[in-house]
Amino acid sequence: MYLYILVLNDKKHFKIGITKDSYRLRRLHLMYDINLDESFSHYGIEDSVRLLETELKSITKNFISDQFKGQNGWSEILKIESLQLTFDYIKQKGIKLNNISSVNKAKIRKPKKNITK
Repeated sequence: MYLYILVLNDKKHFKIGITKDSYRLRRLHLMYDINLDESFSHYGIEDSVRLLETELKSITKNFISDQFKGQNGWSEILKIESLQLTFDYIKQKGIKLNNISSVNKAKIRKPKKNITK
């Protein structure tokens, strides 16, 4: 299972969450315009990943952004001010993050638009 930290291209928000496959990341990328080069993931045992997500949500709960309220997963979108707190907590736990490219950017990137004449 993956824990992901996805930085939005607006540079004001990021999203934390968990998924079992990279296709969830693609859907989120289409929905929220993710900066893949600045986003990270951690792959681990399901129970450990779920616990880490719960802990991160607890320490960042005061940073939830209302800007995306009503959209899928909006309550996991945080103000960028809490990104360093998130990274520090993960580092303190001794967990290594990988750039999202290790999840396979090809599966996540937005599809090219069809050009019709």
